[in-house]
Amino acid sequence: MQPLLDDLERLIREDPSRVRARLDEQPDLAQTVGLIDPATAAEHWTQLCAPSAGTSGHWNAGPARVALETAPEVYGNLNGIPADDKDAACRILLERMLADVEQLTPAAREQLGRVAAELRRAARAHLLSLFLDGGVPRAAVSFGDPDAARLVVVLAHGIVTDLDNLPEWARTARRIRSQVADAADVPHDAVAVIAWFGYDSGTHLTALGTSHATVGAGRLAGLLAGIRHRAPGAHVALVAYSYSSTMAGELIEGGGGRLVDDLFSIASAGITAEAADAIEADLYAKVFRFHATESLDDGVAPLGRMSQHPIDPRAVPGAVVYESDGGPVGGREGIATIGHASHTPTDKPDEPGYFDPRAESFLYLVATLAERL
Repeated sequence: MQPLLDDLERLIREDPSRVRARLDEQPDLAQTVGLIDPATAAEHWTQLCAPSAGTSGHWNAGPARVALETAPEVYGNLNGIPADDKDAACRILLERMLADVEQLTPAAREQLGRVAAELRRAARAHLLSLFLDGGVPRAAVSFGDPDAARLVVVLAHGIVTDLDNLPEWARTARRIRSQVADAADVPHDAVAVIAWFGYDSGTHLTALGTSHATVGAGRLAGLLAGIRHRAPGAHVALVAYSYSSTMAGELIEGGGGRLVDDLFSIASAGITAEAADAIEADLYAKVFRFHATESLDDGVAPLGRMSQHPIDPRAVPGAVVYESDGGPVGGREGIATIGHASHTPTDKPDEPGYFDPRAESFLYLVATLAERL
């Protein structure tokens, strides 16, 4: 996709009014631009920024500012450029999408409203990605600056989940960020946690296959590669719940093991035999650490493995298997997860989900991440 960036740079410098027509030639561009190599994207952005810096230190004039204004769907989703600039582009795009009453369904507008609400709520939030996927909004919201953090954590959801569920996942992301930093006795800015809603996780029916997982793995690989490029010294952890652990398996099978330092598989819907082999090989080579858990009371995760991805990640040689059934973690007594839920239902407080702050699984996650700082 280098020709695209070359075209954009030329138009941005010579005739910004033609940028929109160029982008209209590729209506799905925002979904795919994140696959561009981060080093290529970074070089392109550096060239645009060279004559652009204003007195405030941000891009209030010149080619970079023109790029943000005329092509926010490109620069908001282009991995490898600074998180501050991706955020600036995505916020411009978000404002325009919310103002376009003809383009969005009421459901999509409500979901984007949830994104806007989270950005207002969290002072250090960065919107790292935003696009429409068949009319459905996808986004990635980072709590903390991933470019400056020593630890970057990516949270990935399971099936039947979209931006309607962002508030509970954002709350969990903020909680992980603060509790990990406190446990490690470091400033909160040392940690960034990304609530990643970048793919269609599908339904109970589609979850029997891997097509959604494969698409998600490609998009996630782009984000992770961008993080590696921008913050090569940061420790990167992927926390994959339910079907997103199937996606994580596809990520590793596709050669993405080098993009993470820790991978957590929680209540997995299963991985393919090929993914299991790839994970085992990476563990043998000490590419990353692999942690897997599932509650004894979880009757849903095993059903997910009656499919094209039948392998329980806990069975992969070298996996660190930890419990979710109640027990001590670092001097605290964690409670058992009841059922398969990621978060505790508000109407069923006695059925803790895997990310309930009292749960053994959550305490293990926090304690393990804190050790990486």
